[in-house]
Amino acid sequence: MSTYKSHGKYSQTAIQSHFGTWKKALLEAGLRSERTPAELKIIPDEEYYRDLRRVAKILNLQTVPYVEYKKLGKYSAEHIFKRFGKWSTVLENAGLKPMGFNKGKISEQECFDEIERMWRLLGRQPTTTDIIKRGIYLYSIDTFKRRFGGWRRAL
Repeated sequence: MSTYKSHGKYSQTAIQSHFGTWKKALLEAGLRSERTPAELKIIPDEEYYRDLRRVAKILNLQTVPYVEYKKLGKYSAEHIFKRFGKWSTVLENAGLKPMGFNKGKISEQECFDEIERMWRLLGRQPTTTDIIKRGIYLYSIDTFKRRFGGWRRAL
């Protein structure tokens, strides 16, 4: 993808929009879409951390949701997950905040602060669609559902 960005005629985003994913575009073009295990092993951990911080900056968040990294990341999110064992581990190693999947880790106040942050960002009450499709969240919608029993109850 980085090579194409430097030399390609069309934007990466246009290609991904047309084919659904970068991988599907490569497969359609008859190109190899996966790195070999040997190629994956030589990528230094710091390269992954740097790319995670780059995606966090694009998202304007202090974390990187897995699904967002799959869309915007330079590397395979699946491989990163396998390499580090947990998504939260690689986020912490990169100096980012882990995602909020453990009820005990995120306080109610932090959830309320996040709702307020999104509300201010949008200029209106955030909806589940805003969180899921617009990618403006620090915590997943499931965090609020598990913590409060639903998005409406969190509000």
